[in-house]
Amino acid sequence: MRRTAWISAIAMWGLAVAAQAQIELSWKLLHNRTVLMEPVRATVRIANYSGQTIDLTPRGNARLLFEVEDQPTSVVAGTGQPLVRQAVIIPSSETREVEVNLLDGYRIVKGQSYMLRPVL
Repeated sequence: MRRTAWISAIAMWGLAVAAQAQIELSWKLLHNRTVLMEPVRATVRIANYSGQTIDLTPRGNARLLFEVEDQPTSVVAGTGQPLVRQAVIIPSSETREVEVNLLDGYRIVKGQSYMLRPVL
């Protein structure tokens, strides 16, 4: 009985530790369709449950990127420009919304569909 209690306690502690180290990303495009070479604006909602502050400044501890594909397994090249232009600091247990223009960060120059996925 005591062994089962210890195993359960250790398992619950492990789940609690794993649950703390999380960042939740959700996003939406301002418009579902855009005209070629017009800004592709998106809002990314970042919820920080990691236990430490997320710093999206140029010398910070995190970067907001997108995986952009024009075909399955065909990644669109980045421009080298940062998506986040203003300083964004997200303390632990807080949420921020960040607006980005994907055209600034990626070579989206063909009139076609693209697959987009945010990455932090």
